[in-house]
Amino acid sequence: DFGEVHERFDLDKKFNNLHVVSVVQDKGGDFWIASQGLGLIYFTPSNNNCINYRKKTNDVNSLPSDVLSDVMVDRDQNVWVSTVNKGIVKMRKQSVDFDNYLDGISSTGVALIPGKETSTLFVATNGAGLWRSLFDVNDLSHLNFKPHAFQHAPGFENTLEVAVGKENLWLGSLNAGIVGLPIHQDGVVQNTPGYSYRNDEHNANSLSHNF
Repeated sequence: DFGEVHERFDLDKKFNNLHVVSVVQDKGGDFWIASQGLGLIYFTPSNNNCINYRKKTNDVNSLPSDVLSDVMVDRDQNVWVSTVNKGIVKMRKQSVDFDNYLDGISSTGVALIPGKETSTLFVATNGAGLWRSLFDVNDLSHLNFKPHAFQHAPGFENTLEVAVGKENLWLGSLNAGIVGLPIHQDGVVQNTPGYSYRNDEHNANSLSHNF
């Protein structure tokens, strides 16, 4: 229950106006909390220790923005944060330095698809579509993001959610419904949706809304 977690890390009531947008728990049982306006909060339940990572003026290794939209911890315990208008941020395991990518783009979510040799990191954005980069856990310094253009899915330049399913990469849009992009066995994501769900006013079993 996040209410209980909030009470434990906010004993001094510093975060009364906290607007949480995403919470994830890492392998060690610690919590990473993304907020809109108060940056990233790292909470260790075992000792009630709380660290608040914020944007620092003239510090290129700090968060580029305090207005966040999502947080993800990958299997190697690296932390990934998407921001509003400042792209995506990577925080390496056991580091307090943040690396910024896609600056100027409003990122809304992060997803990682493991491959046989190299994994692929996907970033959903509001206004700039879906982006991807090959991902080598042994060399995180060479991320190179490129647009992942997919066909027959208009309206997904505003992609508000991205999630990895068993066989599909699922995308939720601002006003165009939901699509599933098939994931091949080698981890490659298909450009043409295998599934598409939208609101149909003539079909009671369709989505109730397209957003």
